[in-house]
Amino acid sequence: MRKTIYIGVDPGVTGGIGILYPEGDAVGLSMPTVTFNRGGRKTKKGNTRKKTVYDAQRLPAIFRPFADSHHDPDDDYQVVVVLENTMARQGDTGITGFGMGHSKGVIEGIIWALGLPYEPVTPSQWRPKMVGVGTDKEASRMRAQRLFPGAELHQKNHEGRAEALLIAEFFRRKQAGEPMPVFQRVKKTKKVKKKVAKKG
Repeated sequence: MRKTIYIGVDPGVTGGIGILYPEGDAVGLSMPTVTFNRGGRKTKKGNTRKKTVYDAQRLPAIFRPFADSHHDPDDDYQVVVVLENTMARQGDTGITGFGMGHSKGVIEGIIWALGLPYEPVTPSQWRPKMVGVGTDKEASRMRAQRLFPGAELHQKNHEGRAEALLIAEFFRRKQAGEPMPVFQRVKKTKKVKKKVAKKG
């Protein structure tokens, strides 16, 4: 029976790609991007406006070797891509919603073109199981560091890598029927204003 490599994807230019090998190795990659000058109007500080997008050459190159392995019947590995299905939230602007959909769509296009099977998961599915409800991206990075000590997740901007690894691990555990961690809901503390008695 062929072994499965799980590839988690946290879409977006600040996202990441997490690769889980059946032998237990874990690799986190930052999303490959390029930044260019937008031109036109400058910022209020007088700086040139910049735009960051996916690197159209390096991004497919990450997935291509895995596709070659997956389609080779004599290869020991098969591959499943687990893509976070991000959706606009209440309060997001139309531009934000379009950007999120576009980021996911580019990844989907690459996966389809390479013929890789993929499974969509929503944040509401994986986050409560792997990090806990009400947690932030830094909590994801700390959690991933504990689960995957060999992965390079030491910098704060490795949050995308961490979430991609957690997405892959969530689906791996689900497929294997392994128990999920249990987290307590994070309660937001209310700030209590103390009344100060006036003298006199």
